[in-house]
Amino acid sequence: MRQLVWIVALIVIGISGVTSKATMAQDNLVPQILDSQPQLQEVVTLSANFRLQIVLGLVEEGADGNRVLRQHTYRAGAEYFYPASTVKLFAAIAAAQKLAAIREETGYAIALDTPMMVHPLFEDDELEMDDLDNLEGGFK
Repeated sequence: MRQLVWIVALIVIGISGVTSKATMAQDNLVPQILDSQPQLQEVVTLSANFRLQIVLGLVEEGADGNRVLRQHTYRAGAEYFYPASTVKLFAAIAAAQKLAAIREETGYAIALDTPMMVHPLFEDDELEMDDLDNLEGGFK
């Protein structure tokens, strides 16, 4: 699961069009990582069709001994992507990982499709178990 998350994060960071004043390294690190993942070969082969761009930021030791951010790229700047919604993917991945950890720690039978309940915090609040606007069964 961690390897998949790392690959997804690597790709999404690139798609989001991340730019900064960090050192941009035109090296073979990202292509080597992509080549080591057979399940991504079709995407890499058709990278222009998929509009794939990758920027991998790594904190490394600089020549002066201080830490610097080095960005290793693949097709960076080939085209522009609007990055606003990419953070949602990271939030979803983090939520799925947290849910799996809670399931493992507690033994509760919870999954990604377990209905959500909002428990009351104050005396006049009510337990909310239904979402009447949800067309898939009324659950949140």
